[in-house]
Amino acid sequence: MNLYFDSHILSKESGFLIVPLTQEQAGAHKEKPFHLEGSSIQVELHDFSGEAGAATLVYPLEGPCTRVFAVGLGAEKDVDAERVRRAFDAGVKKARELKQSTISCALPDLNSKAISMEDSLKAAGEGVYLGNYLFTKYKRAGKDRYVGVGQAYFGFLDANRKLSVHALETVLHETGIVCENVCRARDWVNENADVANSLFFEKQARGLAQKNKLRCTVFNEKQLKRMGFHMILAVAKAAQVPPRLIILEYKGNPKSSKRMAFVGKGITFDSGGLNLKVASPATPPGFGIEAMKSDMAGAASCVCALNALAELKAKVNAVAVIPVCENIIDAKSYKPGDVIDSFARKTVEIGNTDAEGRLVLGDALAYTVAHLKPSLIVDLATLTGSCVNTFGPWVSGLASNDSFYARQVFESGQRTFERVWELPLYQEYADDIKSDYADLKNMGNSKMAGMLTASAFLGAFVGDTSWVHVDIAGPAFLQTPQAYIPKGGTGVGVRLLVDFAVHAAWK
Repeated sequence: MNLYFDSHILSKESGFLIVPLTQEQAGAHKEKPFHLEGSSIQVELHDFSGEAGAATLVYPLEGPCTRVFAVGLGAEKDVDAERVRRAFDAGVKKARELKQSTISCALPDLNSKAISMEDSLKAAGEGVYLGNYLFTKYKRAGKDRYVGVGQAYFGFLDANRKLSVHALETVLHETGIVCENVCRARDWVNENADVANSLFFEKQARGLAQKNKLRCTVFNEKQLKRMGFHMILAVAKAAQVPPRLIILEYKGNPKSSKRMAFVGKGITFDSGGLNLKVASPATPPGFGIEAMKSDMAGAASCVCALNALAELKAKVNAVAVIPVCENIIDAKSYKPGDVIDSFARKTVEIGNTDAEGRLVLGDALAYTVAHLKPSLIVDLATLTGSCVNTFGPWVSGLASNDSFYARQVFESGQRTFERVWELPLYQEYADDIKSDYADLKNMGNSKMAGMLTASAFLGAFVGDTSWVHVDIAGPAFLQTPQAYIPKGGTGVGVRLLVDFAVHAAWK
């Protein structure tokens, strides 16, 4: 999708114009037509309330726009970036319903200080771009089928508004880059598990590295064995496709010694191993075996976030560390009750083969700390059903050993609406994963607080390095769409990590 800025949106011929209005603006035009600035177009709003979520489609008798879609923002004092995203999502979905290829988007005319012009434009672009997403690879409806809106023009109805056009064009360009990478992550998650396997990830990473001048290192199965990645290899024992550890490095600020690491869980399909997953009423929606091609969503989002930073030419240094394999059943499968070694030379008792994500992440985290020496690690993982039961599909869980960085990730979640909420990592959770036979156990002995015992397990592999764990199990793969967030893969975490990286304050 292409996003363009035009200072006076009505200078563009378009068959579809989105006009967001507050309740106050809609109320002012109850008794008289709404006049589109700079044109002869008058729109009869009639009973349109302007409440958030309200919408009406009208057909002007003349002018460059044959359809005007008025969409409500609610009371002006309540308008924020998310209201704007959802308004433009509603607009692009109506345009898709009418099979429009090009649309015009009038930016909100607000007196509110709650949202800047730049933030309003960014949110509008996100709503249109992300709301227009379609995964159609496996649709068989003919080569001429409609694939969504291709071009969107953004501007103001008021042609006399004083603007920094270059600054707004930059905002829209950067928004398009980030949204393209969100959609790339969505595509990977929605892809068949036999396609989006470890070798697929390797190919994609190498391609992005070549395109954007990233450094790419890939460890194959023989190298993983030689280097001692015992937990990754245990999970991958039964798989036909060999595991990989992929490292992508971006150096956007050579003058700085600070570097952040994104570590993403890449289980390309999770059967649960010998502790087989089942689809049952007790399983959280979207978390049964039928949705387990999505268990690599953290890896997809970490790769795509790093790629977005490179395309943005962000002044940060970052590395993505991606352990990729599948957790499949076979005669060679690792077994409950086994004690295995790890890259960190800590032994682990396997309490459940379906707690495999923390195993591959543990090896990846330990390697990251020992060899890449980042100032900060943020890991992203579809890790626990416990987190889904706690937060549902609306919020990701967060656990951390560093409140300074945890707070910043939370603030990025508020800005992007990829919200996170921190839970405490008390000593009791670390005590609960102690084993009688090994240094650690990959399941809590009490069988309670699953997200936090999993977090405590990961924490055992980061040492003193600042670390933030984000459990995206709920928001990563949806059974029911939510505005601009589609059913299936959502790409959650891409905008969160990019925003955090761009705004991060270092200790």
